[in-house]
Amino acid sequence: RHFSVYSERCKGIGLYTSYCLARYGNMGFEKDLKWALYLDEYGGFLTEKQHAIFDLYYNEDCSLAEIAEQMGISRQGVLDGIRRAESRLADCEEKLGLVAKKLEEPNGV
Repeated sequence: RHFSVYSERCKGIGLYTSYCLARYGNMGFEKDLKWALYLDEYGGFLTEKQHAIFDLYYNEDCSLAEIAEQMGISRQGVLDGIRRAESRLADCEEKLGLVAKKLEEPNGV
């Protein structure tokens, strides 16, 4: 319903991230938005399993138990996968800074 308001601002970012901006705006969504932006930009640096776990956790809002059941691993394994993915994505942003550059652009997020 508010998607069109953000469509111009969201050029160059992933469709899910655009949807989240439209749906949630700035209502305490900053943490999840940061990870969604990082995943859009640097997701290729994750293993397939890390990417799947991270996507299910942040984008699909699945619980650790739901992800564990779906992936056939323990909840601790899911948590470890999320932490590893967060670390890898944060390292990529620290070294490359592509998300920060997009945020600084006039048409950025």
